[in-house]
Amino acid sequence: HRVLACASGASAPVRAKLAELGVRYIDVTLQRTGLNPMHDLGCLRSLIELLRSERPDILLAYTIKPILYGGLAARLAGVPAFFAMIEGVGYAFAGRGRTAWLAGRIARPLYRMSLAGAKRVIFLNPDNLALFLRLGLLRERQAALIDGIGIDLEEFKPAPLPTLPTFLLIARLQIGRAHV
Repeated sequence: HRVLACASGASAPVRAKLAELGVRYIDVTLQRTGLNPMHDLGCLRSLIELLRSERPDILLAYTIKPILYGGLAARLAGVPAFFAMIEGVGYAFAGRGRTAWLAGRIARPLYRMSLAGAKRVIFLNPDNLALFLRLGLLRERQAALIDGIGIDLEEFKPAPLPTLPTFLLIARLQIGRAHV
């Protein structure tokens, strides 16, 4: 298979690792957190053009904007198979305040349209799967639940905390723009 990775602003080490694996990389203009509809429409248009020129057999997208715009672009560009991976529901569903409420109101119909063309929607969390089904964002036959990604809990079993912990970090580590 020939693999093409697309992201916004991958770091030099990530690009080098992809090249080492034989994966071609193309930078796409996508603002992870922006809410500018004109920018997002431009992103959608550029994704459609990219998919029409590359003509992939399969598109796998994860995180909200690549799923929303990648799924729509895949349908409009005639990509035969689109798969989405929902790692979490994020700000549009779990955030608080007016901006989060507005993001959720915009995201729901976009998810519905984007996921309508998905062969499978992969979830890492049964609660997120239940939420998407309850909101009517996908059909049950599209859904797939996997055990998740991350730490092997059999190898790294919970241990009691020391009497006086000196440091505790619960976070996603980020080096440059690549998540670890």
